[in-house]
Amino acid sequence: MLVWLLHFRGGLNLNSHDPNRVFNVHPFLMFFGFMFFLAQGLVVYDGMVCRVVAISLGGVGIRAAIKSHHTLNFGSHMRSLHSWIGIAAFSLFVLELAFGILKCCGDAAENSKEKPRKSGPTGRTVLYMATCAALSGLMERSAAMDDLDGGGGRSHRESTIINVLALFILLFAVSIDKAVVYAVAVNGRADCMPEA
Repeated sequence: MLVWLLHFRGGLNLNSHDPNRVFNVHPFLMFFGFMFFLAQGLVVYDGMVCRVVAISLGGVGIRAAIKSHHTLNFGSHMRSLHSWIGIAAFSLFVLELAFGILKCCGDAAENSKEKPRKSGPTGRTVLYMATCAALSGLMERSAAMDDLDGGGGRSHRESTIINVLALFILLFAVSIDKAVVYAVAVNGRADCMPEA
């Protein structure tokens, strides 16, 4: 992703006056921040720190897209399937974390001996939604680059990098999902299984 953003898209900088460089922060933080740490929170049973990092970096990533859209006078931010799925995934993740914290606090007050369940029932669903949002976002960005560049500005190498990046994101999500399912099967810990 960094090769694409740094070499082909001119870099990333949240405080830049160039809206494209500001926007480039969005895909970087949404994958390496939100998706990566969401996945780590699923794999690690006590992944609360990973989940907080995912929300923090995901929030900055969403802010980068909004800031870029304001600079370019795009109007509505919720005009594509990518936006709807992405905001739904992020919101569901925030709600899951909030309810998990409340449940942990309640469980700790009632019974301090029993370890509360850290992974919520929607973790894998959020991973699937985030994957759909990432893939549709790459497709949307690719189409927008064609429109902005007059149809011929994107090189074959850049198209290849975008396609490989999309495949990597898909394989990453599938491997995380399989790792979670495998860990539950091996450890027999169905109580920690984040449901789909």
